[in-house]
Amino acid sequence: MGKRGPKPTPTSQLKLRNSQVLKTRASDEVEPQIDIPPCPPIIKKNKEAKKEWDRITPLLAKIYLLSEQDLAMISGYCQAWAEVIQTTEYLDNNPWIITASTGGQYQTPMIGIRNKAWEKLNRYAGHFGLSPSARAGLTVETKQATKDKLADILSRRSG
Repeated sequence: MGKRGPKPTPTSQLKLRNSQVLKTRASDEVEPQIDIPPCPPIIKKNKEAKKEWDRITPLLAKIYLLSEQDLAMISGYCQAWAEVIQTTEYLDNNPWIITASTGGQYQTPMIGIRNKAWEKLNRYAGHFGLSPSARAGLTVETKQATKDKLADILSRRSG
């Protein structure tokens, strides 16, 4: 049986919120090194997914919410974004109602595919604080050390 109740908030988010919960949090919690994972081939092949990868990964690293362990989750987010874009473009250029050979009419399956893509995107976005409710209460420090660390991470990825 799985754990009950809401999922615990990551320590990195609690620190950004300056939360009192940190006082009760176990000090032996695993805190992965903040880094931008290498872009996987499946994302590189998809123009929209790659654009979102290039946009969002530096932003998440900047606020300490991305590590190499997050590769699958951030890839899923970028792929879901690409699906939303691609299905929306399809729907912009094609009829939403299809007439069957029997004369009956029904909505194109692309509407359901786009709606599922939005659902997936929203689930992934919640894990990274990418919605107004998910990032409520987050604050980001802009100390020089933070800037130096981010510059180091980005220089390792671009070099």
